[in-house]
Amino acid sequence: MAERLIRTSYVDPTVTPPEPRQGDTGLHESRQDQEGYHDPLHRMHGADLHGWGVASGLTVAGVSGDSGLLVSPGVALDRRGRLLPLAPGGRARLGHDAQALVVSVGATGVTLPTAGVTGLRLVTISWGEAFDFTGVAAGVFNTETTPVLRLRETAAFADDGEEVVLALVEIDNDDAGSVLTVMAGRRRTTRISLDRLLFQHPGAGTEKAFHEPGAELRAGPGGVLDVIAPLLRVGRGPETPPVLMVDPVSGRLGVTGAASFVAPVAFGHSDPLGVVHAVGAGGFETEDAGGVLKSSATPLLGRALTDGQTTIGAVNSNGRPAFALSIDHDQGTPTARGIPAFWDKFDGVWHLAFSIKNGDLAVGHRAPRARLHVVGAPREGDMAVRVESPAGIGIWSSCQSSGIALIAESRPTAAVFHGDVFVNGKLSKSLLNFRIDHPLDPAARYLNHSAVESDEIKNVYDGEVILGDEGTAEIVLPDWFEALNERFRYQLTPIGRPCPNLHVAREISANTFAVAGGEPGAKVCWQVTGVRHDPYARANPLVVESDKEGAEHGRYLHPEPHGAAPDLDMRLHRGVS
Repeated sequence: MAERLIRTSYVDPTVTPPEPRQGDTGLHESRQDQEGYHDPLHRMHGADLHGWGVASGLTVAGVSGDSGLLVSPGVALDRRGRLLPLAPGGRARLGHDAQALVVSVGATGVTLPTAGVTGLRLVTISWGEAFDFTGVAAGVFNTETTPVLRLRETAAFADDGEEVVLALVEIDNDDAGSVLTVMAGRRRTTRISLDRLLFQHPGAGTEKAFHEPGAELRAGPGGVLDVIAPLLRVGRGPETPPVLMVDPVSGRLGVTGAASFVAPVAFGHSDPLGVVHAVGAGGFETEDAGGVLKSSATPLLGRALTDGQTTIGAVNSNGRPAFALSIDHDQGTPTARGIPAFWDKFDGVWHLAFSIKNGDLAVGHRAPRARLHVVGAPREGDMAVRVESPAGIGIWSSCQSSGIALIAESRPTAAVFHGDVFVNGKLSKSLLNFRIDHPLDPAARYLNHSAVESDEIKNVYDGEVILGDEGTAEIVLPDWFEALNERFRYQLTPIGRPCPNLHVAREISANTFAVAGGEPGAKVCWQVTGVRHDPYARANPLVVESDKEGAEHGRYLHPEPHGAAPDLDMRLHRGVS
């Protein structure tokens, strides 16, 4: 509890300049005792034994949006060991200059004004005294400890204990000085300094009452804390079973119920490299004739007594079950070892994530029919596999010999690509369309076009030209044109006027061709087609008609449009079902 500190004043402040009081008052000895002994003794006791900081109370409170801060009564200690009491009935000074306001401390403390102050500020308390002029007429000279409360800027503040920080506050940039937040900031409490702490307990007996040593805490070299006791017991009290027991004699550690470790824990060694670090020789050592494990040196071993129940589990930070590993089923084979299955419970319901059988991985089920067999949930929009790669390759699928590297099968849409697609080889399809948002109604309709097909590997080029004074023009094509194309076809269309004599005057040679017979200044649209004869096209000619051979004979790419049975689908032949 904070109390007022009042001492006799040996200086007369009523005269100018103030001077020590004179006369046969007997104050010399009192002053020597007070200021030469008691004050230094008190300061050394506080500074050396406790250190500076808040001892009790001195809570700083503010209401967001309101002006002013309430500092409750309490006591702090500065670096010189001086007590800084903010006591009800006492006084405090708000600010450090000569015009600082001296106010009385009420039962709830002191209100520190914030008007005219903005930004981040430190609320501090420091030592101060004020002379009480009210008793001078009666010959009473009292000086009262009046701690000083300030709002300090954070940048220039030296946190050295001359002023003790009570809070860090943020004040709005308005005229009222509205408080936005109040935080602990650099606030610290006093401490006690010692190297051993001895605990005693009531002694046993019926003829006398006494205490005897029970346990001891000692500070060891390098910051070690030694606990010296015949038995260490951690629990909620003597009436409840202990949660943790350590027996220094036997070296055994006993844990009752659930155990939680924050620091790394080592099993089988003394140098943990993780939160839990178990070390053993490893391996399942011995099985009996029925395949049952009899001995093991594996560092971690779990067993559920009931088939299919959780063998290893994990909970989240709130203590809710989140993950489980179970060994499920022998699938009718008594000597089988079971299928390890991994489960999650994100939405409160257990979901099978994946399982392993004979080296095959099954995602979403327990019956893999491939090295990786993924089955998605039957929900609308559910995604069975998603691959994201910020750089590099998301999926690389390859197959040797005559196999198929990738099959995508679904109706109506087997694949959707967002972005560019490069096919380094032939692209065979049944139909090729483009679809875009309709230019006239993009929010509600699509516009669809079909591609132009041909029985040749054909390229199409077109453009416009203005005929010269002679009714002629030369069209220049790219320098790669004849290297890529052969067997050219031409079309010429005059715009705005008839040109009955318009014709190709010279066919393509040196990547150019000429037109003539038109009207001077006429605009002519031209079109040229060519058949590819580059090395890749020559090596991979288009076969317009071919026979279905082997198992493909009698099957269809699309059986239903031809009135054939669905089981004649070519995909069934390729192993897709």
